[in-house]
Amino acid sequence: MLAAEGPYTPWIHLADNGPRAPGWSIHQRVLSHYLLVVSYEGGEQNIIDGAALPVPRNGAYLVQPGVLTQLISSSEGNRPAWVHFDVKFNARREEHRDTMSFETDLQSRAHLTQPSAREVWGVDLPVLVPLGLSPLFARSLDPIVELWRTGDPYDQIKANHELGGLLLAWVESARPVLEKPPLDVTARIRRAEAIARERLAHGFDVEEFAQAAGFSRAHFSKVYKQKRGFSPGHALRNLRLETAEHLLVSTALGINDVARLVGYPDSTVFSRSFRQRHGTTPSEWRQRQSAERG
Repeated sequence: MLAAEGPYTPWIHLADNGPRAPGWSIHQRVLSHYLLVVSYEGGEQNIIDGAALPVPRNGAYLVQPGVLTQLISSSEGNRPAWVHFDVKFNARREEHRDTMSFETDLQSRAHLTQPSAREVWGVDLPVLVPLGLSPLFARSLDPIVELWRTGDPYDQIKANHELGGLLLAWVESARPVLEKPPLDVTARIRRAEAIARERLAHGFDVEEFAQAAGFSRAHFSKVYKQKRGFSPGHALRNLRLETAEHLLVSTALGINDVARLVGYPDSTVFSRSFRQRHGTTPSEWRQRQSAERG
């Protein structure tokens, strides 16, 4: 799905990629659906919505519903890979295959008319695919057409899915860059703590802890103690030992494995830290917990 809500998903109803001889042209039409084209093995000379839009070799363009296309042509000949598709579900969409699209108004096709990019995704998409995305479209559209043309339902599902990926890349690039408000100190600390939990086994240290919060080590130590009441190093030790306690009572892992998973490569150091916290070894603590539970 390519929208936050609503019945939106790409659905191809016609596609092809056969070669065309020099001098071919299509005049004066308005489509009720979308047309995406990559011009392989030659360029095109097009007039769309009143604007002359030359398309270079391997260039791509999109004609949206309701837009008047005065001319699509290639004086030198080319091999256009093209797909006619919808983005919004319409129970009568199969009718696209039986309607004449070479008309200059929608009239009898009005009930099939698809919404614009602005209506669906909140962005305006120009006719020409941006140069930065052209290589992606050129690599992708031929395989999409070939998949769809097999007629196999699963191939066609995949073709629609991959077309959705292309559209998503374009919509994402067209969105305005919005500056997100910076996280406050507490949120940055919480984020760093979540990262620490995920990386304990990799020897996550205070330096990495500070980096995860986006602070220097010295500043992080200061603000962390202000917010939590103890140092980042103390916090990591607590986190390691709390995680070790959980592993000891919920798994049959050996002490060496538990030590390694919580970031103690030396089980002797782990046992010493554990004894300082509990007054007993990890093995004795596990046995006592087992007895109390059972």
